[in-house]
Amino acid sequence: MLILILLDTGCRLSEATGLRVCDVDMDNLLVKLTGKGSKDRLVPISFELRKEIFRYMSKEGLKPDDRLVATERGLVLSKRNVLPVWASGPHLFNLQNILL
Repeated sequence: MLILILLDTGCRLSEATGLRVCDVDMDNLLVKLTGKGSKDRLVPISFELRKEIFRYMSKEGLKPDDRLVATERGLVLSKRNVLPVWASGPHLFNLQNILL
């Protein structure tokens, strides 16, 4: 889910990991991202990402205040958790030609 959000919105890793379910406007295809300086901005998402988010929320049983992308315990993912996985195997995501 994290990779889909990053690629579809072009947001920063910290913005994607801070997303809550209530930040996604499924009707208008928008997400509210909180960026640097705690500034909020609305970013459009594709219909395909909307479908994937809906499937993911249903499968995981997420509530409105839950984080959309979180650890198994529901905590915030940090760069320290995400970057080693990304750096060790972009082939896992079929993204070999994308550089960090």
